[in-house]
Amino acid sequence: MYGKIYESLFEGSMYGKGALVFAVWAYVIAKMRPDKEVGAQVHLNPDAIAGALGEDAPEVQKVIDWLCQPDPRSNNPSEEGRRLIKIGTFAYRVVNGAHYMNMRSEEEHREYNRLAKQRERAVKRGNPLVGEARYVAAVKNGGAGDVREIEAQEGRRSDRVIAKQRKARAEADKLAGAANGPPPTDAEGEAYGGIGHATTPADTI
Repeated sequence: MYGKIYESLFEGSMYGKGALVFAVWAYVIAKMRPDKEVGAQVHLNPDAIAGALGEDAPEVQKVIDWLCQPDPRSNNPSEEGRRLIKIGTFAYRVVNGAHYMNMRSEEEHREYNRLAKQRERAVKRGNPLVGEARYVAAVKNGGAGDVREIEAQEGRRSDRVIAKQRKARAEADKLAGAANGPPPTDAEGEAYGGIGHATTPADTI
């Protein structure tokens, strides 16, 4: 999995809180998963995070505790500005995490459609698609070995594309069930650390 970090993360109420705060929050972004019960959940073991970041576990725990505290400077009143809600020994709900993962999926879907339209226009214009010109040239030159290699490469590429599309659709289905309400507004964005949409400094806490 992965997560998107936007510039507003560095301009909101986390501004000046220290490198470790941003490092732990980036870990949260990358590690969180959709959850039907709470929207988005992340497993935070301070010992494991400390090992990954080269920091002391007690200091990492302090950061996690801080992320669970109310933030009166937040533009989003949800959960009094908290970024995390503890729900287990190492389990935490990521406030507004499901909304932002849903926004990420929508962005990926738009990019997929954009590329599909680009391919469709290329076909209508009669322009060769990626790899097509090399394939035609190999056929004309009688290079059977080259043709088989190109076909194998294109087959592997097609398999990867299909697998990625299926995974994206499955994830979108999960997120559709996990998301609670419409995507957050700009004012809601900072509760998730300003992640998921580009904002101006005025939009951040």
